[in-house]
Amino acid sequence: MPEIADYRIVNIAQSDIYRVVADIKTYPQIFDYIKSVEVLRKSAGKEVARITVGLGPFKFSYVCALNYFPNKQIKIRLIRGPFRHLRSVLTFESTGPSQTKASYDFSCEFKSALMERLAGPIMRFELQRSLRLFEVYVTAQLVRGISVT
Repeated sequence: MPEIADYRIVNIAQSDIYRVVADIKTYPQIFDYIKSVEVLRKSAGKEVARITVGLGPFKFSYVCALNYFPNKQIKIRLIRGPFRHLRSVLTFESTGPSQTKASYDFSCEFKSALMERLAGPIMRFELQRSLRLFEVYVTAQLVRGISVT
């Protein structure tokens, strides 16, 4: 069962990194293991999305609910998919004018014991890279002078 809890102190304003993390449609550009994101429903502070993941030879989709708490937190929970459970909490705490503590807490378990054994370790590896990839992506956008909004 992949469980990841990590944080990074990044030299990026809280609002900038939050906007990038909250824009799930950009995830296929940031993470090579996310193949597509389809927003199925959107309302104030909430989205329901289908995310398609490719981990080595494994490809699967799941539907999740995302609850947004602007500039502070994003909570993700499973609606349906190949998991027994999936939950994620991303938290953003300003530690200075242009510095943020970005925390990531993720847990999931595949329904299939075979998928858990084979895809679980690959998923754990990819998830461990996630905060660093967000940091690199946001920094590159800011250096280019591209708005991250």
